[in-house]
Amino acid sequence: MKLEKELKLNPENTLLLVIDVQRDFLETMQGFVFQDAGDKPGNMQEIVRDNLVPLIERSLKAETHVAYVKSEYPRGRFPPPYDRLCSKSPGQDLYLIDKVNGSVKVFVKNEPNPFSNVGLGAYIEDKDIMSLVVSGVTLTSCVDTAIKSAICIPNLEIIVPEDCIGYRKKREEDARKILDGYRSMDKKRIKVVNSSQILYST
Repeated sequence: MKLEKELKLNPENTLLLVIDVQRDFLETMQGFVFQDAGDKPGNMQEIVRDNLVPLIERSLKAETHVAYVKSEYPRGRFPPPYDRLCSKSPGQDLYLIDKVNGSVKVFVKNEPNPFSNVGLGAYIEDKDIMSLVVSGVTLTSCVDTAIKSAICIPNLEIIVPEDCIGYRKKREEDARKILDGYRSMDKKRIKVVNSSQILYST
């Protein structure tokens, strides 16, 4: 893929946000949760393995701020097999977090929107974050709500690495429409890129 333009970010004021990259969403002993519900995982496992993990590793190496957002929905919120997305289920472990060198900040949410945890917004303000790189699953739900909330934060540049965002197979058309919508927004506030375009200044 020919890159249109490299995007150089300052690691001191950049936050890589990793949303819902948990075993419940990607791989569990019982099988993939959406697959059990008659759906297919789409590109979720592929984007995490091939694209997102390398981006996390590069970000940590550059000493960029990295934060995981973890879903812990209340018991009874969903019927089986979606109940595996609930608090204290075996699949609540953050996928590959133990294999990624470095330390990350972890925020817990019990609503689809990651900013329902007010600590996330406070962290962005406290660290003087100017660039927010949004990644994870799923684009048509939690990722989209995060981006729409982040747009409301003044002077925050939002980076969307489309190859690091997963979605369910049956929502593929919706996902493409959402990405097209981001591309039509103010390019000074939101940029849709490939993760290989993201570079950190030293």
